[in-house]
Amino acid sequence: MDKILDIVNGWITAAVASEVLQIKQILLFIFIAGPLALVIWKIREIINFVNEVRNSKLNELQHLLDSHKLSDEVNIV
Repeated sequence: MDKILDIVNGWITAAVASEVLQIKQILLFIFIAGPLALVIWKIREIINFVNEVRNSKLNELQHLLDSHKLSDEVNIV
């Protein structure tokens, strides 16, 4: 991860030095990308939590099904 950040930092430094990018553009990108990354991260956490709850419910139901074997006979009353 550190190598990736070093590469990105080098690209940004080179772009600013050659005046392809301005500091204002970089700051605007950071202020937009930072909160967006946090929102995406939180959404992923929520989805993972919902999946864990669903899986735990399914595991509990499977355990109940395994522990209470049903007979093969069907009684219609």
